[in-house]
Amino acid sequence: VGHADMPELYHRYDFLVMPSIWEGLPVSLIEAMASKLPIIATDIPASTDVLGMDSAILASKEDARDLAEKLRWAFQHPDSVLKRTQNAYEIAKRYDWAATASQEVEES
Repeated sequence: VGHADMPELYHRYDFLVMPSIWEGLPVSLIEAMASKLPIIATDIPASTDVLGMDSAILASKEDARDLAEKLRWAFQHPDSVLKRTQNAYEIAKRYDWAATASQEVEES
C-alpha cells in the first residue's frame, strides 16, 4: 500500500490490534494514533515507549485470551476508548517529521 493511501486504509477499520511480542519503532502504531484509530496492543517496551498513559488498551504479551478480553472490553466501553484514542492522537503530533528533525539537531 502506498504511503498516500494509508490514511484511507486506517479509516476503514474500528481498531488497530497489534499483538507483537517484539518491535523496533512501531511506525504503524504511530500512524494509527495519527489517524485516530483506537489501539489494542501488547504491553511491550516498543509500544509503551510510544504510547502514553491512557492512550491505548494494553494486553499481556503472549496471552491470546487477555488480548481477546481487552478487545471485548473495548467494544463494551466506547467512551473510554474514545478518550484513549484522543490521548494517542495528541501524542502522535510529537512525531511530526519537522519537529523530530528539529529536536535531533538541537540535541546534537
